[in-house]
Amino acid sequence: IEELVLILNEPYNYVSNFQAFLAGIPNFGYKVTTYWSNELWPEQDSYDWYSQQMLKILAAEKVNTSWYVIHDAKDYYIGHTDITHYFDQQGASYGCVNTYDPHKFGSGPGIFNDEYTRAYEIWGLDFRNHKSSFMLKYTTPFPVKTELIRDMIEDLKSRFHGVFYRLLQLQINHKPLYTEFALISAY
Repeated sequence: IEELVLILNEPYNYVSNFQAFLAGIPNFGYKVTTYWSNELWPEQDSYDWYSQQMLKILAAEKVNTSWYVIHDAKDYYIGHTDITHYFDQQGASYGCVNTYDPHKFGSGPGIFNDEYTRAYEIWGLDFRNHKSSFMLKYTTPFPVKTELIRDMIEDLKSRFHGVFYRLLQLQINHKPLYTEFALISAY
């Protein structure tokens, strides 16, 4: 680990909680950099699951490595973890793929089938034609290629202009139109 980047997806009234949390992080010899979410997303006005998804993507703009591992606050390591948990000896990431299984509709990636379908449509792809291809995991932690995410951000900003930052908050019948996993997978 070169650096731990923490993004607090909460309003400023959580300052004391965040500072107490930071004070409790043991020194493992790597740099710890913290950001308030509005440092990545200045117009942010909600602090929820949807904004958390956007911040996972926007983190690419703050890291200085070729890959970064996306976590949720709920992730907890119970043992030693190193690069071999995410990459094979040839450098290929095997920590970030699931094979789509159409027989698991309603579980696994199937629970986000509509979100994946819509994400693939952004780039003119039919999700049904990619059943046998690999998809990003839909749980954390997972590694992503920083440059790929930065390119995706620029592409989405050009396609969605002023609504880019709201993209992961858009819903139909209380279901998200997209998820960060689906967008990254499709891109």
